[in-house]
Amino acid sequence: RALPYLAAALSAGSRSPALAFTLARTLDDSAVEAVIPQTDHVFGLEFGPDGRLLVGVHGNVRSPALEPAMPIVTLPVPGLATWRGDGSAIVVAPLVGAPLMVDRDGHVIARLPAGPGSGAPETLAIAPAGDRVAIATHSGDLAVWDLAHRTLVAGVHAHDGVIRRLAFSPDGALVATAGADDGIAKLWRAADGTAVATLAPQLGTVRDLAFS
Repeated sequence: RALPYLAAALSAGSRSPALAFTLARTLDDSAVEAVIPQTDHVFGLEFGPDGRLLVGVHGNVRSPALEPAMPIVTLPVPGLATWRGDGSAIVVAPLVGAPLMVDRDGHVIARLPAGPGSGAPETLAIAPAGDRVAIATHSGDLAVWDLAHRTLVAGVHAHDGVIRRLAFSPDGALVATAGADDGIAKLWRAADGTAVATLAPQLGTVRDLAFS
């Protein structure tokens, strides 16, 4: 079955109070465009697993012109957000404070323990099984939570400077981190944060990584 929308292309400058994005319909290739006034900056959007819900990243998005055809989840606080694998909940890494789990209506259903350090979140990733979330910060800290038990299982200072990207291995046993400032990629055991490997330093910034 074709999803109602294929992709979202957006633009939001750090000084712009509005978000502009285009949604392309998969059924007839027509486009729906919207410019939405913002009180916060939005740097990303993410579709839910069913393709029918959007959640904002670093800010909230509302668009009466698109709803109810494209319902949009409003987060309780600004921060990074991603869907749990089955779409049953959204994990939010607030700009300030401990992570949250919210339902599809944006209501808080769980508050997770605080992770190490005090830096703002830079990136987050959900394990393929949806049972763990990893969050990395501007100050180089990495934390992993068990979502089923709502416990912090790992917390380490992983890099000197910003951690640009995270990735779980396909079996969820490892977490890879990419340091933006130190130019190093590292592997960690997701269950307890034990260091597994450090890849050779690179020239320049490590901007992305992925498991095969």
